[in-house]
Amino acid sequence: ALVATGGLPQITLRGVGNDIVGPGVDPGFALHTNGIYATQLATALLDFYDVERIEVLPGPQGTLGGRNTTGGGIYIHTHRPTESYEAKADFETASYGKARARVILNAPLGETLGVRIVGAFESQGKPYDADGLDQNYGSNALGAGGSARASLRWQPTEALTFDLIGSYARDGSQGGAVRFLEDYPAYPAGQSPLFGRSPDYTSATPNPSGALHLNQNRGQDQEYRVAWGQLIGEWDLGSVIAKSNTHYALWDYAIDRDQDVSDVDAERLVLVDTHKSWTQEITLQSDYDSRLQWLIGGNWQRDRAPDTRVPVWNYQQQAAAANFVILDAVKLAVGDVTPAEICQGGSCFFSPLPADYTFVELNADTTTEVAGAFLNLWVDVTDQFRLIGGARFSYTRRDFRDESRFDVFTEALDTPALAPFVPFLLFAYGININQLAILAPLRGATTLASGNTVRPDLEDKWTSVTGNIRAEFRPADDLLLYGSFAAGERPGGFNFVEGWSTENPGFDPETILAYELGAKTTIADELQLSVASFFYDYDNKFITQVVNNVANTENGKKAEIFGAEVQMLWMPTEALRLSANVGWLSAEYASRFLTEDDSLGLDNPTGFDPLGIPGNRHGNGPGGLARTPENIDGNPLNRSPDWTVSLGAEYGFDLGANGRVAPRLDFSWRDEVYHRQYKNPLDRQKAYTRTDLAVRWDQEVGTGLWGEVYVQNLEDRRKIKTNLESATTHRAWWLAAPRTFGLRLGYTWAGDSLPF
Repeated sequence: ALVATGGLPQITLRGVGNDIVGPGVDPGFALHTNGIYATQLATALLDFYDVERIEVLPGPQGTLGGRNTTGGGIYIHTHRPTESYEAKADFETASYGKARARVILNAPLGETLGVRIVGAFESQGKPYDADGLDQNYGSNALGAGGSARASLRWQPTEALTFDLIGSYARDGSQGGAVRFLEDYPAYPAGQSPLFGRSPDYTSATPNPSGALHLNQNRGQDQEYRVAWGQLIGEWDLGSVIAKSNTHYALWDYAIDRDQDVSDVDAERLVLVDTHKSWTQEITLQSDYDSRLQWLIGGNWQRDRAPDTRVPVWNYQQQAAAANFVILDAVKLAVGDVTPAEICQGGSCFFSPLPADYTFVELNADTTTEVAGAFLNLWVDVTDQFRLIGGARFSYTRRDFRDESRFDVFTEALDTPALAPFVPFLLFAYGININQLAILAPLRGATTLASGNTVRPDLEDKWTSVTGNIRAEFRPADDLLLYGSFAAGERPGGFNFVEGWSTENPGFDPETILAYELGAKTTIADELQLSVASFFYDYDNKFITQVVNNVANTENGKKAEIFGAEVQMLWMPTEALRLSANVGWLSAEYASRFLTEDDSLGLDNPTGFDPLGIPGNRHGNGPGGLARTPENIDGNPLNRSPDWTVSLGAEYGFDLGANGRVAPRLDFSWRDEVYHRQYKNPLDRQKAYTRTDLAVRWDQEVGTGLWGEVYVQNLEDRRKIKTNLESATTHRAWWLAAPRTFGLRLGYTWAGDSLPF
């Protein structure tokens, strides 16, 4: 099952994916554009158009180029200039103000040169609107998205080809729906919300009942940009083909939105991330008549993320935390106040603070350098039996510099009146220091001055040898049987908070061993059928543990994945095309591992209150009990449905001189999934179906005018949770689009000369 989510892209295939995000964390499921590994999926999909072909390869990859991956990869190959003239243009409009326009131009420039230019513009409009009530996005200052790509091909000889490609893409829309689906947490009478890690929603407008309605106190702005240039040279030397692939890219994205989607000024997410990367790959591939074929190559990639920032603003929650720890903890220690009376009507040391004051600013500078050498062999042992094998050596070095700021706490330490109480605070909270964000910077600190926490630079290196072997047997021309084994590794890295500790400087690499058996057959030139069964042995799997409202990566113990897939394509006539895919998956953690569910809210059965106020399920503060660690052994992996089913049907009606009409139906059913490792009911997306319908008319197949009308999500399901945005003070979900109607119109022309 291939699962892609809303929000920052998180792709999962067969239970393995890139659901871990953070500074210096490599994707587990990789995306390659024209052979180049994309270090950041958040922006790599922006120019996903004018594509020649797309390949989805499951399991560990890396022996044919690119980088090591554990989950698999998507390989995108864009169109290159051709020797003929070509022009394409299309326009799309859909519900909620969505609009998109694209144009493609291809032209030869003499006998040795060719150019291809493509451009696209998209306006998301108001993506979700129900019963005449828009989501309250407020004003979006960034506008819509657009992209352009130009390719120049120079072929000075039949044996030598150069492709120079440049691309720029920008998405400045407000993004999809992020929704708080449950009621806002409500504290029982007499209990303080000040440091219960969930803001006080007493004054909030009640959460709307409609899934597509929001109450927000600020608009939502986000911008993704990527610019890249690529030079590909290929030289046919007769028996060997030499290829060089050089790539440079600039990525950056910024998000600024109301994080808890309420009209309380409680939480604001601001995220800034920039990347610069250089990649060079060289390969030699055999091209001669022999039972042995080979490919050998090497590559190098340097990715620099000099500015990864997550400022946490001084809104209700953060100001309350500062009030409690700095002043109210002292009062509590000498018996002047009870937990229920903290800062309610009394004096608070940090009341008020400026509205735009930065309470915490996580800031990292990360550099990753990767070098690899790889070899792949194809051996036809007999006419019916083939062996394929590959190996890869990888070297990864990651440098991590943390420049985070904890202004409120460090300025409090500089306050002479509080200096006598600092030792008491450290003693009283030292045991549970992991749960107090404002004390976290003291762990391993070297300097505390002027609101800055300075950490020593961290560096680590990893080497690995991975590979695969595959055996193929053809007992008949229309039947292929195969078995394969592959090993993959994803290098480790560092965290914002945990990286400050000398005891836990980061996380180690994860590894995976993948076994697969399968068969592919064609029956009567009409029916294509493939079946596959697989087992993945997953060790040191990356998991997310939220510490101090910051998502950290740590190593779990072990996971096991069993699965089977059946794919069918049947074309009983030239006009009728039927497809069906069925997948079964059992993806679970397979050893005892204790981790803490840091999600909050009084309705959360595994939630907690750091103050340990009587009546709450778990305590973690003065007089309270520590959180109860949870054993995730047997829990399902994130976004791993047990069953998936997809069906497709298309029938083409020939209208003679009036063209061709083809209605199409796509139906899918996906079993329930959990978006985190705890099997918490609030993290679950229930099983659901989705039906899409479309009718396309072509003046002439492959050329001329064409048009299409469609409806997506015919069921109009409005609570399909595609991604969990946060699991600390609330649960805000990315939701799939509701029922959407659309119209596409286009024109295609091609010829050996210009039409004028």
